[in-house]
Amino acid sequence: MMRHRESWAVEKTAPGRAEWERIKDEEQDVPDKPPRDRKVVGAERAPSEPSSGGGDLPNDVLIVASKLKNYIRAKSGMRTSDTCLEALSTIVRDACNEAIRRAGADGRQTVMDRDFRRY
Repeated sequence: MMRHRESWAVEKTAPGRAEWERIKDEEQDVPDKPPRDRKVVGAERAPSEPSSGGGDLPNDVLIVASKLKNYIRAKSGMRTSDTCLEALSTIVRDACNEAIRRAGADGRQTVMDRDFRRY
C-alpha cells in the first residue's frame, strides 16, 4: 500500500510573517509586472442579454427532483407532479435574472445572496 508521503508529494510549509512580508515587498518592487485587469460590469447591459457571445440560453430544469419531492412529501405527505419542476425552474430563472441585474447595477461581477429578495 502506497501512502501519501511515499508518493511524489512535496512537503511545504507556509512562510512566517517576516518572510511573507519580504516576499510581498519583493513582488511590489518588480516594475515590469502588469497591473491586474479588472472588468466592471455596469448597469448599461440589459438583463436579457447573455454575458457571453452565445445565442440561446439553456432552458434546463434547475430543480433537483428528488430533493423537491422528498421535501414536499416530508412537509405535507403529498406527491409532486413533474410539471412542478419546470414551473419552479422558471421562477428560479426569473429570480436569477433580477439578481444579476441588481449585481450589475452595483458594479459587481458576483451575484450575492443580498441580490435575491425574499418574497
